[in-house]
Amino acid sequence: MADDKAIGESINSDGQSIDMGLAAQKMVEHLISEHDAKSKSIDSLKHNVEQWIEAVKSNDTTKSYPAFIFIDELDRCRPNYAVEMLEAIKHIFDIPGVVFVVATDTEQLQHAVKAIYGEGFDAKQYLGRFFNSRYTFKTPSYEKILGVHCDTYKLDKEYLNNKRISTFPDTLDQNDNDRTISLRNLTLVYEAFGLSTRQVIQITDRLIATIDNLNNVQGLNIIYLAFLLCLREKDSELYDKVCTYSFTDNIKFQNEQNSLNNHLSNEFLWKNTCLIIELRPNSIVETFMSTPTAGMSNQWKDGIYKCSLFDFITASHLVLKLSKSEVSRKLTEQYSNHARTKKPEIDFSNGQFWIMPTFHKLTPDTINVDYYKDLVELAINLDHIDA
Repeated sequence: MADDKAIGESINSDGQSIDMGLAAQKMVEHLISEHDAKSKSIDSLKHNVEQWIEAVKSNDTTKSYPAFIFIDELDRCRPNYAVEMLEAIKHIFDIPGVVFVVATDTEQLQHAVKAIYGEGFDAKQYLGRFFNSRYTFKTPSYEKILGVHCDTYKLDKEYLNNKRISTFPDTLDQNDNDRTISLRNLTLVYEAFGLSTRQVIQITDRLIATIDNLNNVQGLNIIYLAFLLCLREKDSELYDKVCTYSFTDNIKFQNEQNSLNNHLSNEFLWKNTCLIIELRPNSIVETFMSTPTAGMSNQWKDGIYKCSLFDFITASHLVLKLSKSEVSRKLTEQYSNHARTKKPEIDFSNGQFWIMPTFHKLTPDTINVDYYKDLVELAINLDHIDA
């Protein structure tokens, strides 16, 4: 056996030698003692769990079934805690009659593993050590999720009418080929922003809580309000810019100038997102005047129109940013141009033509972007209180 000098010696601050061999021996003895204590604790836990399983099974001798232990949202824990939990579970995976079910976002859990062991670590292979089998659930539609997790009945037209709240559009449902898709116009906003299921539930709860605290409101634009809530969730700095500027304004983003409109289009997938809403053009204007004395009768029919989410938000934002007189002047130009082109044909895919005039007519003089911003901030505060 090697002597102490072979193991190594050192000198302390007083110039006296320290027996490093003896120190190493003491350290090893301490580690072994700790390991033995942990092993005894694990063995004791296993034994207790086995006794509990047997006691449960003895009450019904006709059945033999495992005990399931469910662990949910492990990916949301601190990385070190998540990894330590997995390591602890592995020690008792082999108890007869016990099955662990871990519900987690595997991709996020892999990030947690890499946070502990390094970015180059094979987290996928590491996690494979802990699970005998895996099953990936199909992501349900937002409509089904909201129906289960949120009080969506508070967004129904009848419920809002009882609170004397008129909305634009009239309903958040979509009617397509004689089929009603619940809340489809709302969930399209969520899809355009690429929200997670958790974010969708949180934002919908905020939206409902905010609206439920209102009474006697005319022309509440729920789609625009949902847009602002999503934008604040995804990018608070961009949200502040939207509340401050018009979409056509050029704004500095990092090192380059770009219009707010273009920047939003580059950030979110809403160009091809199609809202389907009911519009009543003849209630807006009866005649398109091409001159002060001549015009063309409005031949657009009341009905179900299509409009891109992008055009809907752009038109709504313009109504809320400009004064009533400025909006009226723009609409007069729009009607005049339409009359001069002499296009009486109705195209139900061009609903964007009627978004600005309809919302303008419904919106009181006192309502602007600041009003909707206040609602968003209220929603955030309600969310904080609930938490």
